[in-house]
Amino acid sequence: MLGNVARGGGRGVTPHQMKLRNITGPIFTSSFFSGRHFFSWGSKNRGTTSSTTKNPLDKNKSPNHRPKKGSALEHSKAITLSGYALIRDADQNKGLAFTKEERARYRLTGLLPAGIHNQSHQVRLVMEQIRAFQKPLNKYMLLRDLQDMNKQLFYRTLQLFPDELMPIVYTPVVGLACQEYSRIFKRPRGMYITAEDAGHLEEVFSNWDEPDIKAIVVTDGERILG
Repeated sequence: MLGNVARGGGRGVTPHQMKLRNITGPIFTSSFFSGRHFFSWGSKNRGTTSSTTKNPLDKNKSPNHRPKKGSALEHSKAITLSGYALIRDADQNKGLAFTKEERARYRLTGLLPAGIHNQSHQVRLVMEQIRAFQKPLNKYMLLRDLQDMNKQLFYRTLQLFPDELMPIVYTPVVGLACQEYSRIFKRPRGMYITAEDAGHLEEVFSNWDEPDIKAIVVTDGERILG
């Protein structure tokens, strides 16, 4: 499964080779830019981070999830969830950008503050918060939290302010984030495979419950940026 797409230490590796390697250390860069399907590898004491696509559970699907032609939803991820499940899903959540009609359609009325902010206004607020921080690591952590809550807003903000934000989510600040990983860790991303898992990787992989995996990115966590 991994042989055609996995990469570690600069070369392709097979699952068997992975069992024999002592894979250590965290890396943050790929979790921002490798896409929504990402597996990470780390040691028992230090881990890596990643982003993954979450498929909605059938019981949380909204009966009217297809966007109307010409609506703002045409340009964002199709909404398949409703209620709290939608708010908690970073791929589909739009925060206060949900319109009054959308809040009624997706059972969000009462679950969000009454104010409605379009995405452009949300981007401005994000940048105000980022610029209020003096320490680069705090800016990184704010963007990391935003990615966990609202990916559409996260990537739109990066798209509009690349000169200001790329040094935060990439080198040099991402190197500091790697060094401070244990201190700033908040939530797991992807999978964490250690040398202690040698001999029972199949059991470890079976714990991953997302059925729709289109790509796998593997890192040995050596913090090689670039």
